[in-house]
Amino acid sequence: MPKVYGYTRVSDELQIDGPSMDTQHYSILKWWNDNKQSLTEMGYEFAVVFTDPAQSAVKINLKDRPQGKILMAALRRADLLVA
Repeated sequence: MPKVYGYTRVSDELQIDGPSMDTQHYSILKWWNDNKQSLTEMGYEFAVVFTDPAQSAVKINLKDRPQGKILMAALRRADLLVA
């Protein structure tokens, strides 16, 4: 069964407690809820939202971030990633 994964991150420690992380997480869950019926009819299930706080997108590749590495290992053909 294909899965839907979410991924959030912020660039530095000052942003961890700010609204950005919560906003990103909320947006992913809202997207799932808005599309849940059609996606479940196609066989998708929601898996998890991975979060990498204080991880620069410019300096650190997704596959080299702690949760990004786990996400990349979990992804399979036909899975969806919402970021």
